[in-house]
Amino acid sequence: MGSRNSVISISILLLSTSATLSGCNTPAAPTPVAEPSVALPSAPPPTPPAAPPSVPPSAPAAGACSLQGQWSGRINPGPTPFSNSPVTADYRADHTIAWGTNMARFTGTWQVAGDTFAVTDTSCTIPTAACPSNEIGHYRMEWSPACDVVTFRLTDDVCDGRRPALSDLRLTRSP
Repeated sequence: MGSRNSVISISILLLSTSATLSGCNTPAAPTPVAEPSVALPSAPPPTPPAAPPSVPPSAPAAGACSLQGQWSGRINPGPTPFSNSPVTADYRADHTIAWGTNMARFTGTWQVAGDTFAVTDTSCTIPTAACPSNEIGHYRMEWSPACDVVTFRLTDDVCDGRRPALSDLRLTRSP
């Protein structure tokens, strides 16, 4: 029963203190007693949210650049009669293309899906370099940040006449 008397004593003390504090003649507030300081473990600083993955400046978003228009470049050295030849290309809005080197003229069709370029030949002034129209070549396009230079990277192309000319071909947009 000793513990019950302690609870009653504490309750009476609290009631009398609150009665004194709520009266009109409130005595001066008791001087606060400094509590001993306890070092709490500090929380680690919040981790900032992860930054979204960034696209390197050399790779505009797929579809951000347009192939339509006039381009020029040089066919890479390799096992082709057009090795190291200057080349011009006109990618037209109707998805036809006209290519020209100092040795031959080609025509064909082209499509772009994302960063993939698909091309077919429809004619060539050198019959041995022409590809059958059912042989579609696929190349991945890599763009400069300003979309004024494009490089074609071979994905798949069974045409022996076109593959060495287009693989790693770098074209610059003509003014």
